[in-house]
Parts: sequence; C-alpha cells; structure tokens
Amino acid sequence: GISYFSAAFLGPRPPRLRAIHHLFGRGPRPRPILFVALSDVPWLAFCVAVRTTSSLRSLVLAALVVGLMAMPSRGRAQDAVTPCGDATAPYAEVQIDTYPRLDLELARTPQEHEVGLMYRDSLPTDSGMLFVYQSESREGYWMYHTLIPLSIAWIDRFGTIVDIQDMPRLIDPNDQQEAARTVYNPAAPYWYALEANEGWFVQHGVGVGQQIMFCMGA
Repeated sequence: GISYFSAAFLGPRPPRLRAIHHLFGRGPRPRPILFVALSDVPWLAFCVAVRTTSSLRSLVLAALVVGLMAMPSRGRAQDAVTPCGDATAPYAEVQIDTYPRLDLELARTPQEHEVGLMYRDSLPTDSGMLFVYQSESREGYWMYHTLIPLSIAWIDRFGTIVDIQDMPRLIDPNDQQEAARTVYNPAAPYWYALEANEGWFVQHGVGVGQQIMFCMGA
C-alpha cells in the first residue's frame, strides 16, 4: 500500500491537502516511484511513494490523491485574496522579508476603472489604488487627467507581479492626444493592477516575480 506521502509548497497548505496528508500518515520513507506535477496548481508539487509490490488498494489510493489534487482551485479572481477579516483593510502586502504594505482604495467596476486616480492633487504615502478585474485583462493604462506621477504593478490571479512600470505626469494632463500617445501596456495578462506613488515599488525592493497578498477586510 501507500506508506509515505510528502508535499512541498510555495504557499499555505490547503485544507484538502491537509486531509490527505493525515489519511496517509508519516510512515518510513520508501523509494518514491511516482511523481506528479500539476502545472495549474503553482503552490504545489507532490510525490507519492508506492512500494514496488503495489496492490489494487495502493493504485486506488494513488488515483485518489491525483484526482483530489487536480480538482479546480477556487474562484480565479480571488486566488490572491486572503480572508483576513482585518478591520483596517483593504490593504496589499508584498510577501518579502520586510512585508511592505499599501493601504488600498478599490476600483471594481468599469466606471471606477475609468476614473482611477484622476484629478487627485496627491496620494498619501504607502497608499494606492487596486483595480480588480473579473477576468483576465490585457488593457493598458494612460495618464489622462492624472495630476500625480504613479508607478503601476500588474498582478496575475495568483498574486504574482508580472510587470511594473513608472508613469510620469504628462506635460499637460488634460491633453487627450498626448495621453493617447503615452499608453502603458503590461508585459503579460493580469487580474489586478496596483497604482502607487511613483517609485514606491523600487523604494521598497519590490520586483517582478514577487508575490502580493490582498486583504479585502471582514
């Protein structure tokens, strides 16, 4: 039968995997002969070790592990969101040693996306706006009617930063033609866009490939 189960994570162990690990226990480590990698589940790589004299029960249990791990993850646009229940939310926290945090305003609807941070004279330190999308997006951003210089991070559904760009203030923020000539397009599709004061990401050591966790409150 299956005598050993091990897992390595890039994030918190989900309840489904905790249950499987409890079921199979922590017996002696035999020679692993089966390795399964699920490309659509980036937080997990796991191996199941099966004795060479596998019985039918062994194969059934192995199939059960693979089947449960291949089940769809939760809602795509929520994968980077944690149910933190923090009354000070919403905020974004970068998952690096210093855990830099931004207090957030949320833009969820197309109308809120269109306005964004237009007409603002300033943006408080360590504050930003998070644009939340309900499906994968590729649209670019411009600085029309935007009076403050910004930096923007585009983030995928798992909270990984896929691109960061600075967006300086236009010579004339009210010139639509100038704004249309200066559109900032992300290097990859995204589910979230995070705007902050220009230079915030560089100043806090935040770069492409790092993870961001979003807390949306209770």
